[in-house]
Amino acid sequence: MGWFSRKKKEKVNETEKIDNSINIEDSIKKIEELKKELKNCDSIKKVTLLNDIGGIYYKILDYDNAVIYYEESLNIEKTIGKAYTNLLNIYNIKRREAAVNKDDEKLQYYLNKIDDMMKISKDVVRGNV
Repeated sequence: MGWFSRKKKEKVNETEKIDNSINIEDSIKKIEELKKELKNCDSIKKVTLLNDIGGIYYKILDYDNAVIYYEESLNIEKTIGKAYTNLLNIYNIKRREAAVNKDDEKLQYYLNKIDDMMKISKDVVRGNV
């Protein structure tokens, strides 16, 4: 004990992280509204809508759908923001799940996805986008 002792982190199951104040039905309705808007918008508005849809899916822990919308958003406009951060978090969650399940193929897949995200951050910082 002393200056350099570490505090023990409490392990929190990912499914326990969901905010109880989020109404799943309302979230799904909002997603449907945003998807309708998505059909008739310019590219600037499209990125915002894709990030909003991905963000709602992220909040309700539907990571697979969140990935779809976040990746599409980053394909249009490579930026480091909430979408980038959430997508990186999802890849890390999926990587951990693959490691626990001893699924080497998925583990490598998500490690490659994380590497791709690091390349995006380097490109953005260097102004190569």
